[in-house]
Amino acid sequence: SETDADPHNATRGFFFSHIGWLLCKKHPEVKAKGKGVDLSDLRADPVVMFQKKYYMILMPLLCFALPTLVP
Repeated sequence: SETDADPHNATRGFFFSHIGWLLCKKHPEVKAKGKGVDLSDLRADPVVMFQKKYYMILMPLLCFALPTLVP
């Protein structure tokens, strides 16, 4: 798994594997391998599809409104 196709390749160092990969552009191999990932199981999951469909409504409610109501 420690290849250029791994988005957080540990051979590039501790910092890169934990945080650095978020700050850099994706390696072309990461993009190529990512396109080949089978997501059919997620698309068949009704809970995941509900979350995807109503994300823009749920996100502000669960991230901002709900925490203000918790004592």
